[in-house]
Amino acid sequence: MMAWIQTPWFLALLVAVFGTLFVWLGSAAVHRRLTKNGHAHWALVARTNLRYLGMTIVGLAVARAAGVDLTALIATAGVATIAIGFAAQTSLGNLIAGIFLLVDRPFQVDDAIEIEGREGIVLEITLLSVRLRTFDNLLVRVPNETALKATVVNLTRMATRRVDVPVLLPYGSDIERARRILVEALRGCSEVLLDPEPAVVTLALTEHAVRIQVRAWVARPNFVEARTAVVETIHSTLRDAKIRVAFPQVTVWPGASDD
Repeated sequence: MMAWIQTPWFLALLVAVFGTLFVWLGSAAVHRRLTKNGHAHWALVARTNLRYLGMTIVGLAVARAAGVDLTALIATAGVATIAIGFAAQTSLGNLIAGIFLLVDRPFQVDDAIEIEGREGIVLEITLLSVRLRTFDNLLVRVPNETALKATVVNLTRMATRRVDVPVLLPYGSDIERARRILVEALRGCSEVLLDPEPAVVTLALTEHAVRIQVRAWVARPNFVEARTAVVETIHSTLRDAKIRVAFPQVTVWPGASDD
């Protein structure tokens, strides 16, 4: 009655169950260890690659335990690989691009990036795609080949960022006075760094105003809050100093009278 236990297929089932369990537990342990050491990016890469490699080995072991002729299987797989390669060139391109992304590392897991007009947090870098969570909580999948060719802006790689705020002042304004009081006000703003120091530069003379730009350096982790504080500081400083801000004006000329 228990003769089925000694059959190759039962042995193959045991190899499949315990092999899969070992691969999953081992890759999860490596992921936890690397994450604990502060290497979230490499933790994800290691877990993914270990599972791919481990399940490939388990599949071969299952076939061997079941008595499948691996020589014939490998020969058949070689022909099938060539056929699949022609039919799945896009996937292969994404696979190769994913390897380059993992080596080049223009971004890593938990980085905030801008790519293809989208901004978001990198959730995962797989062998085929990059998954982002946008700031309005949408999931975006970017193929690796697209990510490799696109211009990627990493918003969190540097420790500091500069806030640039354009301001239009009417012609006749005391630009030097405006520059002096704005710089002094930003120096007193707790979110603004003093090294590099805040600055105000004159950019251009437009049709109706002088365009200046206020530049302040802030710490990257609290960029959004700091940018808000900088804008509010500029507004309140100009208001208290009685410095007007220019706005577009249109003059309507009725033309000459017909009389």
